[in-house]
Amino acid sequence: ISGIFWADVLGKILRMQKLLSKTEIKMVIYSIKDFFCPDLCKGRLAILDIYLRIMCFLYPLYLGDAKIFVSFSEKEFLYYILTLLTALLYLFFPLQKGKTARKRLCRIDSILLLLAVLFIIKGSIRIILQEDNFETDIFFVCLIVTFFLLKSFSGNFVHYLNLVLFSSFLLYLDMLYYYLTERQGILGADILLRQPEAASWLLFSFCISSVLYEKGCITGWRNFYLLVSILGSVVLFLFGNIAAICMAGVFLLLLPLFYQPTVTLIKRNLVLCFVFLGIMTNLPLLQYLTDVTLHENILTRYGIYIDLFLLCLGGGIKAYWKKVPCNRNPEAVLMRKFQKWYKQSFFIIVSFALLLFTGGSRMLDIPDNLGNEFIRQLYMNLNNDIYKNNSFAQNILINYGLIGFVLWLYLLMEIFKKFKKHQNENREDKKICQVLAVTFLFATFFYPVGPFCAPVSIILISFALTECNGNQVNSKVSASFGDETDNEKNIIFNKCGSNEILL
Repeated sequence: ISGIFWADVLGKILRMQKLLSKTEIKMVIYSIKDFFCPDLCKGRLAILDIYLRIMCFLYPLYLGDAKIFVSFSEKEFLYYILTLLTALLYLFFPLQKGKTARKRLCRIDSILLLLAVLFIIKGSIRIILQEDNFETDIFFVCLIVTFFLLKSFSGNFVHYLNLVLFSSFLLYLDMLYYYLTERQGILGADILLRQPEAASWLLFSFCISSVLYEKGCITGWRNFYLLVSILGSVVLFLFGNIAAICMAGVFLLLLPLFYQPTVTLIKRNLVLCFVFLGIMTNLPLLQYLTDVTLHENILTRYGIYIDLFLLCLGGGIKAYWKKVPCNRNPEAVLMRKFQKWYKQSFFIIVSFALLLFTGGSRMLDIPDNLGNEFIRQLYMNLNNDIYKNNSFAQNILINYGLIGFVLWLYLLMEIFKKFKKHQNENREDKKICQVLAVTFLFATFFYPVGPFCAPVSIILISFALTECNGNQVNSKVSASFGDETDNEKNIIFNKCGSNEILL
């Protein structure tokens, strides 16, 4: 019977192969290969290329947290070995004739070297005094080594983000299995959910999928980006960290402010926003259909009001969308008025957050029947999620004093200056890395930095700070839409250069 079954399967495959031409099959195979496993770099950079593929795909899937050597976990020890081995191979790899490895240090490099010396001195003192918490110093030194290894690496950064997303996709499936069945999956993703940096990892992977869905250069895999973003939203809400949920929502709101607000970008961003809010408000249905126990929070309790708001908002957007010119290229029409609405919404949310943090504690004693239940519960949930674990900034201040904290703040200032200096570069992959790097650096003020999230994050920061080695050709002509003046008046037809955007 099994032989007949497999013969039938083989016959169906052969019939399907006849329907598809050899050219189409080759194109599909090449697309998958180019997405997940592009050609290796040549020469010395091949060492870094292999290191990046391991760190972006295989390393996130290894979730061992048991202590194996002194106080080092399996995850940390693996990262140290990979980084040290890569550094040695890269340093002793023979250079080509006529090339030199000497490069001028910038301010960021100098600050990181100073921080590395500070970590080494502090760690050495702790080893001499026989203290048990010197592994943090070694971990930070390895992060700095990773940065210096990759600071001159040039390549298609989106390929490595795709590898991160594919590993995140597998982890999301394992997490959903854990939540639905309360059993450990094949990958053991429940270990990651118990880590102090779990919320940071969920937030960061969600941001990667969202920005690639909206601005990714590989258009054929956009549905994959959307699927990972949806799975990330579900897992994020099942995890129940209100601070991470709010940061994810603010990130979606900020994306149209980082890029040109084309019709395509606004449309994709609206899809992500409505899916994100729709999952948040309707996730309690999963509790009735399955045995999943949700973390009760203020967002799910007021889901019906958010649904009504989304219904009204969707009707207004649908009526406004009819004004978008259908006979124009959606990549060549800018929705400036929509971008203004995003700015106003962001200003309202930031003002509400500042008011909540400055005066929220004074509202705890106000009775709920006076309309204070929402603000009181939101304030308590945010405080519990933010102060549950010491953030990276708090650890720097506690372990390294005011000097270490000032150096960290000065380093952040220099990084933001570097981003602002190169913000006009027309490389989409570079801009994507910069947006993700800013997100991770902002999250360090609320969440700890550990071996589950920090190595991939420092890789993206290195990508964002590399010098631009070329520009992508973009022959699209953009035009404004949604301003007070007539639409046709704002659409300009003209021949422009490769990096020009006409308004």
